[in-house]
Amino acid sequence: MSSVDYSRPPLNLAARWEGGDLRLSLTDTGSGRPADDLVVRDNAFVHLVVVAPTGRMRHLHPIRTAPGEYAAHIGEPEPGEHAVAAEVSRRGGGVQLLRSAFRVAGTSAFAPAPGPGTRDVDGTEVTVTATGLTTGSATAITARFGDEADLQPWLGMLGHLIIVGPLDGPPADAPVWAHVHAMVPPNLGQPDETVAAFGPEVSFAFHFPRPGRYRMWVQAERGYAVLTAPVDVTVGAAR
Repeated sequence: MSSVDYSRPPLNLAARWEGGDLRLSLTDTGSGRPADDLVVRDNAFVHLVVVAPTGRMRHLHPIRTAPGEYAAHIGEPEPGEHAVAAEVSRRGGGVQLLRSAFRVAGTSAFAPAPGPGTRDVDGTEVTVTATGLTTGSATAITARFGDEADLQPWLGMLGHLIIVGPLDGPPADAPVWAHVHAMVPPNLGQPDETVAAFGPEVSFAFHFPRPGRYRMWVQAERGYAVLTAPVDVTVGAAR
């Protein structure tokens, strides 16, 4: 019985801003042709993270507009360099994390975010804790959204955690990018966002590979609105 290799080469990603839309071009690194063989993963073709020079994060899911072309509306972005990271899956291939950037004329200052603790996010009290912030072991990160078990799955997950760093310069230069999920309990199947019966805590584990300053964004859905809590943490070196 013969086997068939369905592996796919990596993709190239080019990002550009045009009239309020972020446009992505995906091409095959082997042929240079548009890559039009993406498959849906976690309810989307592309899981896109855009970090502005001010530190604002957008977690988007662009639509296909043509073979190898995707677009998401972002309005008027801040001046400066915007970092772009896209998670995609090709038919017959695994998950790929692609990096790119686009620039808007001018400059913007990176704004600090609160550290672990309690803050108000769009009317919801959110408390974030982070235990074990060193490179020697996994860090436990927990976010509590309000006081009721009323969180809804978003794209099949109870929570999303985006991590970028170490931030020794602009976010576009950060070497570490990660997208971590808090999963729906396996015995409950795959409920959609009409089921508001989870939480109020969502938990994550992440092993920081390098010491330094990181920006994290914790996300969960409540009342059909996605809440995003930015958090700054400093990770120490393992002893």
